Amino acid sequence: MNVGKYFEKDYDIIDLDAERERVSAFLKEAQYDDKPSYCEPLMAIYLHKNNREMFLVLDCTSYETDKIKDICIEWENKVLGFVNFERSFENDMEYLKYNVSLIILCTEETGEEDNDFRNETEKSINICKKIFLLCNNDGEIEEGDNIILPFYFEPIYKVNDNKTEQLERKFEKLLDIDDEILDLIDKGDFDDIELEKLNGWFKNYANN
Repeated sequence: MNVGKYFEKDYDIIDLDAERERVSAFLKEAQYDDKPSYCEPLMAIYLHKNNREMFLVLDCTSYETDKIKDICIEWENKVLGFVNFERSFENDMEYLKYNVSLIILCTEETGEEDNDFRNETEKSINICKKIFLLCNNDGEIEEGDNIILPFYFEPIYKVNDNKTEQLERKFEKLLDIDDEILDLIDKGDFDDIELEKLNGWFKNYANN
């Protein structure tokens, strides 16, 4: 499950070995000398380079809706404790506390209950924002669901240069109306000579 590819540009993944004190609110209880690990089902934390936006990625693909409901409440409380008591982000917490989000990876269940729950939960901004991403049987995010991420944009592929040039020429021809023709159009009342000029211009445009 390669979630990190969506965060490559402006975000850094929290390195637990080096930054455990910064995210202690999300760690399992352990002796100080033990290797730090996140409380389940947290799999990664991504922090914006300006320290003012954070995404917690929860792997809930093996859980059903009722369990995910409990997990959402549990992690809202963890986020609340983090923004209220964590001191390592003291200089940025005024901004960060409004920009902590849960990204919840899950699978789609049969029926409407899970859809209704996801929709209602995503509307709620209680404590933190929640974003649900549906995953397939291989644990990969479903195609198209990644665009829900507020910071992620699909790559823009370069348009064929020849096609672009052709389109530009068409637009140039469309806009290539001399002042005399524009004056006639604005006038709106034509004599025979003026009408012949207009017809000539339209025929010339149609042939091009």
